[in-house]
Amino acid sequence: MFNRSMQLGAFLALLLGLAQPTAARELPQRKKKTVAVLPSRLLDAPCDHLFASSLRTHRTDSKKVVNGMVELLTTRQAVEVRDFVSLRRRVTARAAYREKVVIARERYFHAKELYDDLRLEDAEKNLRRAVELLDSVYYDLVEPEAFSEILLLLGITLMEKGDAAVAHTVLKRSLFLNPHMRLNKGYYPALIEKSLGTACEDLRQSIEKEIPLLTVQRTVRFMELYKLDTLFFPVVTAKEAVRSVLVVVFERSTKSITTREEVLLLEEGDDLNFIDLFVSRWAACAPFKLKKKPPQERHRFYLSAAYQHLIFADSPTRSILHSMGFSFESGFYFVKTFGLLGKLQFMSALPDKYEDIQGGPRSARFLLGPSFALSGNWWRIFISPGIELHYLGSFSDVRDPNCKLFDAQSDGYLDMCDQTGLYPKSKDYPVDFLGGVNIYVGSQFFFINKLFVSAGLSVSSYFLPVERPTEMNFPFAAEVGGGIVF
Repeated sequence: MFNRSMQLGAFLALLLGLAQPTAARELPQRKKKTVAVLPSRLLDAPCDHLFASSLRTHRTDSKKVVNGMVELLTTRQAVEVRDFVSLRRRVTARAAYREKVVIARERYFHAKELYDDLRLEDAEKNLRRAVELLDSVYYDLVEPEAFSEILLLLGITLMEKGDAAVAHTVLKRSLFLNPHMRLNKGYYPALIEKSLGTACEDLRQSIEKEIPLLTVQRTVRFMELYKLDTLFFPVVTAKEAVRSVLVVVFERSTKSITTREEVLLLEEGDDLNFIDLFVSRWAACAPFKLKKKPPQERHRFYLSAAYQHLIFADSPTRSILHSMGFSFESGFYFVKTFGLLGKLQFMSALPDKYEDIQGGPRSARFLLGPSFALSGNWWRIFISPGIELHYLGSFSDVRDPNCKLFDAQSDGYLDMCDQTGLYPKSKDYPVDFLGGVNIYVGSQFFFINKLFVSAGLSVSSYFLPVERPTEMNFPFAAEVGGGIVF
């Protein structure tokens, strides 16, 4: 008993050992994800510097973090980083970009003249149209500061018209595109300066909720247009003199922000360690699509047998002539979609409705041609145009009821069934060969042990010999059977 247990355990261990390499090969592979890192927004300055004469910035260390993120993403498997410079070039190279930017700038300059003339309603219309045109070509990614200037004038115009709520949103976006905007103190009325300060403070408070390209729909459209799966959007913030980079990650597949990670900007130069941890966490948790397994070259060679029922659309009988028999088929697929097919079929005619056919016919068909297929793991559908050679046995066509009472070799048959004249009472057809073309549409459904069931339909047209196809032609066949693959 103990020896049997040992043997069983060794057998199971051997099976597990053999299965491990196979399982490793079967592990799903990630599909490559295309990502882009947008330029960082510097929201680290306090809002009371909005009207200051100068401002010290920290562009170097923030760029170091962004560049480090790009480098680390580049080293990740199944991640392709799209360089922002080339991405910006693609945006500006689109046919509609230059035209819309020119029109928008003309609208903006015209709106400035209208604003100076206190024609606020007309100025607002022109500014809104300019923003609409520039939004459609993603001008905020190409020239954010220039776009911010247009939004600033629109926000001021709305404030002077008394539309404070909309003006707040517009001014907030203007500061988002150009967070280091500097304005002369006292140049604008106190109400507008206060509104700008409020929009700045609100932007600092709500930065974690901001969408990279204003709205989800616009962001998704941009990513679809330029074939991006993920957008990284870094924003430099400051809280109590501690500066950090807030990285917002937007995924096209989920149409949402999936990650918000805050990375401290340290003076000791440990920023890249934080970035490395962030990139590692993102790569482990990001929604990667899995590669489809490459189609396996399965079921290449097969043999099958099937029951077949055939009817002749054209025959010398007064009713449709039916035949039944068996079809033997062999096929070999060089690739998944193309192969060679051959069929050998044996049939015997069934009695027709008026029993006009006497003595057969028995026949055999040989078909050969290419096969064009679509297939999955458990099915295959194919079409095979080819040539056909049909051996047709001898038979007699007897239409007179009296002739059917006599044996074909008797004297009475010869007397009663004269085969001469314009309308003979009977006609003999000798053995002959028919040649033509065939189209076969088949299907196979695989199950255990490489077995399959099959079904198919075919039609032929004969043109050889010249005098016979008009009498026996256009056979339609249906078959059902099964087979085995190797």
